[in-house]
Amino acid sequence: MTVSAEKYPQMATALFKAQVGTPLANSSPPMNPPHYPEPTWIRVTGPTSAIYTRPLLGSELFDDRTSVLFDGMTDACVGFIFRSTRTADEVKQRARNAFGRLRFTCPIIATNIVGDVSGPVPRSWAYSTLHNQSEFAIWLNDAFCTVQRGDHLDVSAFVQDISRCRLPYELHSRSPLWFRCYLLLGDNNTYGLYFHGPHAIMDGVPTLNAFALMFQWMANDTTESADNLPWGTEWLNLPLGPVNATGGPREDWGIAGVQLLKQLSDSQVAHSIPLTLRPSWISQGAVGKTFRLERIFNPSLTRRLVNKARMVGCTMSHLFEAAHCMVMLAHSHLPPTKWNAYHFSANSSAASLIPHLRLPYDAKTHFISSRTHLPIQIPMDEISSIISPRKQLLQIAQSLKQKSARFATHPCMPHVQAARAYQPDALSEEPDVVSSGTVNNVGSIERRLPLSWKGEHDTERPAIELESVLFSVRVTSLAPIIHLWTMKDCLHVQIQANDAWPQADLQDVLDDICCRACLILEDFPQNPPRSHPSDMWLDERSRL
Repeated sequence: MTVSAEKYPQMATALFKAQVGTPLANSSPPMNPPHYPEPTWIRVTGPTSAIYTRPLLGSELFDDRTSVLFDGMTDACVGFIFRSTRTADEVKQRARNAFGRLRFTCPIIATNIVGDVSGPVPRSWAYSTLHNQSEFAIWLNDAFCTVQRGDHLDVSAFVQDISRCRLPYELHSRSPLWFRCYLLLGDNNTYGLYFHGPHAIMDGVPTLNAFALMFQWMANDTTESADNLPWGTEWLNLPLGPVNATGGPREDWGIAGVQLLKQLSDSQVAHSIPLTLRPSWISQGAVGKTFRLERIFNPSLTRRLVNKARMVGCTMSHLFEAAHCMVMLAHSHLPPTKWNAYHFSANSSAASLIPHLRLPYDAKTHFISSRTHLPIQIPMDEISSIISPRKQLLQIAQSLKQKSARFATHPCMPHVQAARAYQPDALSEEPDVVSSGTVNNVGSIERRLPLSWKGEHDTERPAIELESVLFSVRVTSLAPIIHLWTMKDCLHVQIQANDAWPQADLQDVLDDICCRACLILEDFPQNPPRSHPSDMWLDERSRL
């Protein structure tokens, strides 16, 4: 089966225009709505099988544009280290079968992305159905890989190498491969399971939900073989777009939705200079090579931070984004008299669409980018007259909460990102992540999937026990990317950046962010050191 990307640019353009007309025209009204009805999957005739296609929509489109325009920026590699009571051969067989089942349940992982990102229409997904076990085996041999890693797995080195691989994987005489699963084989019953794919698919919560399906099938002793699934019907599981998945068109979009879209657009207009974060000097970096550093807060400090954030009425996202803002301001070496000329772009302020999915849609199998960005700016004149670092932190956090809440609770919010794709020149916008970086709060891992999995015959030890998780993205700009998550009662703060950053500089940024966030605690020093915090506060672990 051969489905070449080069064969479908004209097809993608024609199909998009057939469903929605001519988009993104400069003559369009100032605030175009999301197209109602939303484009959905339609069938076209392929060389050897049916092809189902629809345009990339909402955050799918923006993630794809970021990747294409910035050399794979934010292409993701995410996975877990786990231990298993099964033999290595059995783990391999079960993981391979589970990934095969994942294609049936979430066929988006086997789609191609076709079209020209610089063209007048968004690129499109193109999915070719499978009709027999031979076609399935060919795909599975390409998409599922086992890698022998030895004593310590050395996951960091593996992920660093993967981040340098530019998607898609080009295969001889077959369609490009946009999504791959790696099973790492270590010693002492230790393994790694990792997905490598585009951010247009791999949002945080949907990705963790996909891993939950994988581990469930791997642990279950009665999981049916993927060979026996009714291939040819899996296209029915292709994900709907953000409008249809969240309950369909909003009746009041013409007034309330357009007003919200205008407010968001107005909030993006810069009336001052954005703060940025840059290394003191730039080393000679390899293209796409990314390194990560991580700090782990002990359970006691994690509980104190979470409880204190709740007491003052903000989230951990607000807290660490405020700390990020303070670090950017401190590293800019600006005197307070000049702060009024600058602002902080809270580009990580995003709302997941997963809580807004409506029945009969299954959130556990909705594996695709699904979020709305809420562009928030915090003028530095809000804190220019505040002397206390702790009060500065609280002011920024409260401002972030207030400005994001008025957007996040709006009934039309789930459709904003879809509507933004239809605004004039939407495809030419430069993503903010490239210039200022982001703070991404994944939340509690245990809330998304259990850390231990038992089969029907496991009476004592679980068949699978998850030990740690890793989030990595390809970083091709100088702006660091920060991830937060909690696991086993510990808060993890990870920073990753292009290796043009000297390690010492990036370590200073990470330490400074952690210390500034701790200012919310009254007994933490008001002028924390820029270097390593005391061991009484943090348990340190660095990953290179």
